Amino acid sequence: MSLFADEALHLASLAYAVFPCAPNGKIPFALKAPKGCNSATTNKQVIADWRREFPNCNIGLKCDNALVIDVDRKKGKDGAVDLTNVIQQLGILPLSPISITPTGATPKLTIRRLR
Repeated sequence: MSLFADEALHLASLAYAVFPCAPNGKIPFALKAPKGCNSATTNKQVIADWRREFPNCNIGLKCDNALVIDVDRKKGKDGAVDLTNVIQQLGILPLSPISITPTGATPKLTIRRLR
């Protein structure tokens, strides 16, 4: 298994439905996710199968009942500073899965269950 497969299976074990995206991209991989995020699953066998067949795919996450914070640093904006201000106003965010984008432009993506 790859690091991506391990992460996809880990997210599924936390009840997050995942789907394959095109390698190095955010677009759902049409062969295995023809309905985009609506093709997402928590089925470990299905995830293992698509990871074996297409090991370089990225992971997409169906964001139902989740709060996703995308912290961008581009076009003169610094999302990390904005996020720091939010934390100062609301308090520490709960522990949750974090993803780092391949471009490095987005330092963190925080996912939290809303249920």
